[in-house]
Amino acid sequence: MKAGAAVRATLDDLLIEARKLAINWRPGRLPPDTGPVFRAIAVFSRTYHDWTIASGVAEGSSKAPARFEMAIRMVDPGVYDPSLLATALLRACEEVAQEKGDPADDPAVRLIASQLAWACEAAPDLKSSAHLMFEVSRRTFGV
Repeated sequence: MKAGAAVRATLDDLLIEARKLAINWRPGRLPPDTGPVFRAIAVFSRTYHDWTIASGVAEGSSKAPARFEMAIRMVDPGVYDPSLLATALLRACEEVAQEKGDPADDPAVRLIASQLAWACEAAPDLKSSAHLMFEVSRRTFGV
């Protein structure tokens, strides 16, 4: 099954579970078991973000290195899966290393690392994340 088809299949599963929940939910009562819907959301999220990372950065007008757009794609929608963030972080570090740069000084690497820290509830503060998001956006979109 192609990756895009896997995303569609997991979305279909999510819609089926959401429909079942909507059909069985009665006004004035607590909702029935929501576990299947939340499990379907988690599977869809992982599949979608795996596909996003595997497909590479979407072709666009950005002249910045690929890691900058990847950083935005990880942070802007709020990716919270540590394994996906770690994969993106490693790819960004490899790209910086190929450019003979220092990953610790690269704003895209730091932004992805900040999102990973946030997802693991280890981020020091939101101010530093906001500054990194601004710098990555500036370099990606020429803002």
